[in-house]
Amino acid sequence: MLRTTVRRPLDTKRRIVLTIADGAMPMFCTCLIHLSSKVTQLSRVLSQLQKYILGACDAEAQSWVDQRAVNYAYGW
Repeated sequence: MLRTTVRRPLDTKRRIVLTIADGAMPMFCTCLIHLSSKVTQLSRVLSQLQKYILGACDAEAQSWVDQRAVNYAYGW
């Protein structure tokens, strides 16, 4: 831990003691950057999944339309 004492020039009785955990801020920033990259990756995965699902739905719909056309053509 890093301890810093700051004294005011006119009032020696008052002291402000700042205690800063060494490395806490850089670690916090690193965690935020890591979290941000994970959110970006998740966003990309969800976008790909959405495209896949929409593609599958389109293929299913097209298959249904094709089957209806065959049924209509053969009078089924």
